[in-house]
Amino acid sequence: IKNFAYNQANFSDFKSSAHDADDPEKTVALTERLDEIVGKFFKGASKGSITLFSTLIVIWAALALLSTIERAFNNIWHVGKGRSFLHRMINYWAILTLGPLLIGAGIYISTKYVTFGRIQETVLSNIAPVLLSYVVATVAFFLLYFVLPNTKVQAKAAIGGAAVAALVWIAAKNLFGYYVTGWKPYSTVYGVMALVPITVLWIYITWLIVLFGLQLTFTTQHLKTLDAAEIAAAKETEGYFIANDLTAINIVREIAAAFEANNAPVSPEVICSKLDIPAEFSEKIFD
Repeated sequence: IKNFAYNQANFSDFKSSAHDADDPEKTVALTERLDEIVGKFFKGASKGSITLFSTLIVIWAALALLSTIERAFNNIWHVGKGRSFLHRMINYWAILTLGPLLIGAGIYISTKYVTFGRIQETVLSNIAPVLLSYVVATVAFFLLYFVLPNTKVQAKAAIGGAAVAALVWIAAKNLFGYYVTGWKPYSTVYGVMALVPITVLWIYITWLIVLFGLQLTFTTQHLKTLDAAEIAAAKETEGYFIANDLTAINIVREIAAAFEANNAPVSPEVICSKLDIPAEFSEKIFD
């Protein structure tokens, strides 16, 4: 699972100089640095140097990140009021715990299938990693789009947005990996420090893709409403109409004339045609 996560984040492609005097050309991968940092962290934890305060800081950072993401999601969905504190904590717990568990289960099942199915010598050995990466990304995006917004999100719309976002994210990940592996000067000039802006850039690209998928989810769910609003806006841009007291008097006069002539009741369409006024205005007057 660790190696799979490294590959998904392109960490395996990030390399820098090892600063070895005996071998100046020697490089070290970012994954090795991360393994070293994580190893020191758990070593310190086993010795009791990780305090309750530092643990609370990590939990607070994770919750604050999800809270910021939720506010951005609610803004796209035009939701003015957020969830209650308890409701938010339940959703955050589901994302932080159930999400990784589902992803890990998918990776485990896929790995067992490859092992026992003996498909590593077939064409599926090249297709399976790509499909697994796509499924995992789709599940992750779906959880974000379906759970975080404080409104009712249709599962069909969330799945559609997640599927497209996952496809774009995988394509961007591969292109970014080619860019990192082909751009060697950064490791020569900046060493390990060059990994910081590169990682931040990749996080920024990922965030743009997340928002793109969310916008697609919102558009899919409200497509009819958005179309109606666009048509109404197009009608308004064709011209404007200023109503006054004389307009209302003319409408009433047409109705009274039809009544005196014992004709059928005047419809809004007839009024619009005779007085050359917008249909929306005449309907409001009749109401």
